[in-house]
Amino acid sequence: MRLLVVPFRSDYMQEFWAKILTGELNAPNTYAYKTMEILRTFSQKEALLLETFSTKVLHTANHHFIPHSKSYFENLRIEYMDILQLTDYGIISALADSSLTLDVECNYSILCQNNQKCLSIKSTTDTSTTLYLPIYLLSKFGAELISIINQGSSNEALNYFAMEIKTTNPDIETDVRNLVEISIEPINN
Repeated sequence: MRLLVVPFRSDYMQEFWAKILTGELNAPNTYAYKTMEILRTFSQKEALLLETFSTKVLHTANHHFIPHSKSYFENLRIEYMDILQLTDYGIISALADSSLTLDVECNYSILCQNNQKCLSIKSTTDTSTTLYLPIYLLSKFGAELISIINQGSSNEALNYFAMEIKTTNPDIETDVRNLVEISIEPINN
């Protein structure tokens, strides 16, 4: 068992740490001690930036990222200075020229989702099409932090990402739909 002492400086920071500790209680030893130590040093301003940013991060099967797009930034009110600050913290990977490149087939396939909606994409041509988008890729540390703070991107982020794909990749069709919960009950004989 690890002991981590956190001074609560405000109601906001108490709520921030309540989320983190709840996540650790629900899945013990999920988060690296180093991550928890770094979070402990965050000021309220830094914690608020991280929490606000977390709703704008998108998740695919292999990546946590935000599109590197002027319109995405404008629509979601992302400031470039925030990107620089998050890069300084090690949350966003410092690698330049990251991109999301996927072969998109003629049938819909889910690209990413949050807790309420999913974004599916398909090629509008008779063959597969390549999706290419410049992105800011989160580091492993950044992805872990985001998973502690927030369990999914906002619906607004998914919708603007779908618009960004349509705008920059005319041969790709997008579809954002509500997720449906299916409950399967055992049959008693």
